[in-house]
Amino acid sequence: MAFYIKRGDTSPSILMKCEDGQGNAVDISDASARFHMSRLGSSVAKVDAPASIIDAANGLVRYDWVSDDTDTSGPYWCEVEVSFLNGDVETFPNNSYERIDIKDDLA
Repeated sequence: MAFYIKRGDTSPSILMKCEDGQGNAVDISDASARFHMSRLGSSVAKVDAPASIIDAANGLVRYDWVSDDTDTSGPYWCEVEVSFLNGDVETFPNNSYERIDIKDDLA
């Protein structure tokens, strides 16, 4: 399922849920998160920025856009990288990416 936003918009924020392979929420208490986004077909990150953990027990992360993030329309992939206090790092989703479509606005 894709997340849609118009070019230049900074709302709504994107919410992502960290889940294991069976679709169960991963507890990300005592961790930090980063949001990564790159254009389809590119290995260069357009966004690599801290994300907010808003419900650690249920693995819920929010990224609040800044205007430069959405200044170029097109299809993108995104993921959340979680760093745990014990040094472990896990990226969600770990079997794919989430899709973001930045659409042109009319004016």
